[in-house]
Amino acid sequence: MKKILFIGGSGQLGKKMVDIFKNSYAVSNIDFAENKNAAFNFLLDKNLNAIENNKKVIEKFKQLNNSYKAIIVTAGGWVGGNIKDDDYFDKCLQMMNVCLYPSLLGAHLATKYL
Repeated sequence: MKKILFIGGSGQLGKKMVDIFKNSYAVSNIDFAENKNAAFNFLLDKNLNAIENNKKVIEKFKQLNNSYKAIIVTAGGWVGGNIKDDDYFDKCLQMMNVCLYPSLLGAHLATKYL
């Protein structure tokens, strides 16, 4: 069966996407929570930062050496605020962790497993 990988397949958008593809593809999911509709779940460690988690994912996927028809990033989020807020840089870091790093992971994995 053809395989699809979701990064963020347990979030609101990711769950819906997994549900759409689960009958036609073997769906894999990378997220902090399990998606019971995915054939394979790689759970991220909440105690690690995004870079450390991404390194663990990359090592695991080297071992698996699977090929995917698509790698889809559904992870993301939004943080409100204002440039004048004292915690502006903290919010920027949070946005990088939930939006930028999952996208970079998806792009990196795509160069090797598509």
